[in-house]
Amino acid sequence: MILKITEADGLTRMVKIEKAISLLGSSPNCDIHLDSPFVAPIHLQILFSLDLPTSCRLVNLAGMVNIMRGEIDQPLPNYQRLDIQDGDVLHIGPFIIQFRSPLATTPVHTTPSFQAALSFPRPILKPGSALAGTLRVTNSGPCPACQFKVVIHDLAPECWQIGPLPHLSNGEHHETTLQLLHRGLAPWAGYITIEVVVTAPEDYPGEAVVIQQGVYVTPVFAQALEILDDSVSVSG
Repeated sequence: MILKITEADGLTRMVKIEKAISLLGSSPNCDIHLDSPFVAPIHLQILFSLDLPTSCRLVNLAGMVNIMRGEIDQPLPNYQRLDIQDGDVLHIGPFIIQFRSPLATTPVHTTPSFQAALSFPRPILKPGSALAGTLRVTNSGPCPACQFKVVIHDLAPECWQIGPLPHLSNGEHHETTLQLLHRGLAPWAGYITIEVVVTAPEDYPGEAVVIQQGVYVTPVFAQALEILDDSVSVSG
């Protein structure tokens, strides 16, 4: 999880959360120090784990705080907890804190002729397994029978598969399965960002929908068992 912290004077800094438990407050001993009389010495506890629903959870250790989730104001009372979603914004004292998840789905480029939406409920790829997501494509342009093409950048061709996409008439949509595959040591462990590019080169030349998806690839651990014979033979 990445925190974008903006101060009253507009100064911005980025903080990457990697520890299982981080403390945020005005105390210099906190992992994230916010120097303000309007911030409690230990104001928030930030829990980070891939086993959590959204990988990040806030525990409020001071007075009431409010989380802005889109247009919705989500209150977080004292000693209550809340799973943080990508894009959530917290106002605390003179500081504005925006939470950005490395596992987020981010539209990068759109076009009026067609749309594409990507969904990975749990974008964590484990060794020797497949991660399944859903790609929804809609033909909203004038072409009566459009054929789409999907390419994934920054991922080896053998590490992904896409289901069939039929010809789509105007206003029609179709959902297909997009699988990410773990092959031996590929892709490398850690956080990666893939780029899904949807085009229709024959029907809407030069147009593309681009979506970025964060994925966490868990490490590969190799184990071996060696049996040693510790008996000693004595010759005389």
